[in-house]
Amino acid sequence: LDKFKEASNVIVANRFEPSLEDVSNKVYSRDIFKRD
Repeated sequence: LDKFKEASNVIVANRFEPSLEDVSNKVYSRDIFKRD
């Protein structure tokens, strides 16, 4: 996961997971409240 985060400019995710917290500036998600 760390290599993926480092290599990615943009990450599209269905849900915002705690493991994405360190790259939140790269994450685009419909989960605007960071919950289901």
